[in-house]
Parts: sequence; structure tokens; C-alpha cells
Amino acid sequence: MTGNVEWLRERLRDPGDDVGSNGVRAAGALELVRQAAEVIQQTTDRASDAEARAKWVVERAIDKLQAAEARHLADQDKQRAALNEAAAMLAQSKAALDLMQERIATSEAQLAEAETRAVAAEARAIAAEETLRRIENAIRTQLLRDAGGAAAGLAAAA
Repeated sequence: MTGNVEWLRERLRDPGDDVGSNGVRAAGALELVRQAAEVIQQTTDRASDAEARAKWVVERAIDKLQAAEARHLADQDKQRAALNEAAAMLAQSKAALDLMQERIATSEAQLAEAETRAVAAEARAIAAEETLRRIENAIRTQLLRDAGGAAAGLAAAA
């Protein structure tokens, strides 16, 4: 292209009588204009092709970004669902733990009450054994007195 422009400049600066007539020079000038128009058209075509390729590349990049964004959103949804499920399981576990702690506290209270009753029952049993021992001793003593009085009465009667 640069060569054609330089050739046109030379021809326009140097009218040159050796060409022959103004008609030939005009035809040469028209040929140069036609060549310049062809070069401009080729440049425009290349620019249009480059623009179309750039547009295609940009559209593909946008498509890929949209697909990546969709995958990212789907992954976020999955993570949210997993977190919600974990939170629900955690809440269930906490409720179960609270229930178990309540049951343990109730069992401990019942155990303490049973131990208190056992201690009281043991104390009553010890007191009852002591009372029974005193009664047995009193009965023995009474029987021995009665037996001793009856033996003395028998001995006196004999």
C-alpha cells in the first residue's frame, strides 16, 4: 500500500511529458484511485473480520463467565443446603443432649432420694433391732423370774 501511495505521489508531482497525453495520465490516476480504493476496502474488510473475531471471542468469554457463575451459584446452593442440614442435625443433637441431661438430673435426684430413704430405713431397722433385743431381754428376764419363782415354789412345796 505504501508503495502505491508513493508511486501516485511521484506521478502527481512530475507530470512528465514522456507519458504522452493527459488521457493516459488520467487513466493512471484513475487506476491509482481504484487501487487505493481496493486497499482501503481490503483494510476495511480485515478490520471487519478482526472486529467479528473479537466480538466472537468476547461472546464466548461472556458465555463461559455465565456458565461459571451458574456453577458457582449451584455450588453455593448446595453448600447452603448442607449447612442447613447440618444446623438441623445440630439442633436435634442439642435437643437430645438437653433431654439426656434432664433425665440424668432426674435420675440423680431420684437416686439421692432413694439413698436418703435407704439411710432412714437402715436407721429404723437398727432401732427396731435394738427394740427387739430389749423386748427379748425383757421376755427372757420375765421368763427367768417366772421360772425361778415356780422352781422356788416347787422346792418349797416339796
